[in-house]
Amino acid sequence: MKTLYLLTIKKGCDFYVLANTPSDAKDELERLLNKAEWWFSSDREVVNIKILSKEYHCFPENHPVFGERGGDLIIINDNKR
Repeated sequence: MKTLYLLTIKKGCDFYVLANTPSDAKDELERLLNKAEWWFSSDREVVNIKILSKEYHCFPENHPVFGERGGDLIIINDNKR
């Protein structure tokens, strides 16, 4: 199940990352920033991670099951259309 995270780096910039865990999101963002060589390496450090939304599940009856408070992440796969 994927989760949408909002990550803030030391430089003060925010990034949205879709990942399985906060650690996966942090690792992937840092990997991409390092590869792009943006800013100084110390500015790329993730200082805050916030969960924004979780992916919903579809059950065999093909009825979506959303969380109690809403705000679920809906991923549309164009290959299924």
